[in-house]
Amino acid sequence: MSVQIYEMAVSSGITQSGYWATNTLNIRDGLLKHLFVDYGNTAVNFGVVLTDNKNRNVVNLSNISTNLNRSYDLPMRGIYTLAITNASVDTNFLVRLAVQDVF
Repeated sequence: MSVQIYEMAVSSGITQSGYWATNTLNIRDGLLKHLFVDYGNTAVNFGVVLTDNKNRNVVNLSNISTNLNRSYDLPMRGIYTLAITNASVDTNFLVRLAVQDVF
């Protein structure tokens, strides 16, 4: 059996008043394997919230002061919103979600 992991919600944007968000495509059945957030060279503190289509926060991290590079085994189904919150400086963020297909 082959395992397929694909990047979902590769997106970038500039926070405004400390907030920016992006939505994933509809995930049929998957496992979140990796969450990566990069903000470049600007010194910034921020939070990351991943919310499912039933408005439940499945990942809620705060007071991050370095690029985020975290592994998970989180079941996913539907459309998710990934938000950068409470950024101390309005700057450009790049986010990547790596999702494993579950057959």
